[in-house]
Amino acid sequence: MSIIISGQGKLRLGLSILVVNHSEKIRSHIIKSLYEAGYFDADIWEAGNGSQGLKLYQSHHMDLILTGWGQSPGEIMDMIKNINGPGHDFQTVIIMTACQVNTGKMEEALQQGAHDYLSYPFTPAQLKIKLSKYF
Repeated sequence: MSIIISGQGKLRLGLSILVVNHSEKIRSHIIKSLYEAGYFDADIWEAGNGSQGLKLYQSHHMDLILTGWGQSPGEIMDMIKNINGPGHDFQTVIIMTACQVNTGKMEEALQQGAHDYLSYPFTPAQLKIKLSKYF
């Protein structure tokens, strides 16, 4: 891993990022946006659903998870609870991505351990601004 300067001016090793979405096309767009936003030193992992995402996280403990709701919102909520739910000391930054923001779902996700959300389509610049709050 290489050293990068975060949005807060702190030196840190390259981030480990998990992108979870049922659509390969959307995952590819998010990954491309990460690279274009300057996160080319990041280790980026992909998962097609919450169950796969949780398994990858348990093996690699990523710094950041960008996740959509997918075909099974219950799986995504379970993933969030298992990673950042009550009783977990370490908090992984989880940002929800969605084309339509359902206020009720987003509030539930934030209560269960997600940190923020980002509506797509989004630009690499918008993604960079959002991530600079955390890294």
